[in-house]
Amino acid sequence: MDQTAAVWEYTPNGALTQICSIVVRDIQPANDTDRIVNDFVGNSQALGLSNTEPRLVTRTGNAGLLELDYSTGTFEILSCERLHDLADLIMSVYAPGTDQVLSSSALGHLSLTEGGQLVRDWQIGRSSIHWAAPVSGSTFMLTSDDRRVVRLDHEAGICVELRSPHL
Repeated sequence: MDQTAAVWEYTPNGALTQICSIVVRDIQPANDTDRIVNDFVGNSQALGLSNTEPRLVTRTGNAGLLELDYSTGTFEILSCERLHDLADLIMSVYAPGTDQVLSSSALGHLSLTEGGQLVRDWQIGRSSIHWAAPVSGSTFMLTSDDRRVVRLDHEAGICVELRSPHL
């Protein structure tokens, strides 16, 4: 809620030590060159940790997708892009074993990026996609506020709705 990202280390003696911290509120997406989008309060759970590198992906104060490296003990901005137009960024997660990131908006838009560059995107209903759980390989299960359950294979680009709100 304070628009700060921080990495902490749990030490063997049970203490928490802060490794690094950054205020994300005023970081502007690189592709917002012709407009400035003001901060807005969101209900975002956008925080993903890489399982291959000391990296995290989260949301800026104005819903940009921000990827940070913390390998040196300070945060380095790797990329910051607006992928979901003016909709709030709700969820971000790394695809296991890759540098690719899935992110979703409050309006059902899902993006796959690598290095801040769009690889592929999908429109899944018109509600927030809050959850993306890796199942196996390049497959995720997604759920949304409009009660959709979707299986996504991000490498093959296949998105199959398993449960629709109309069922």
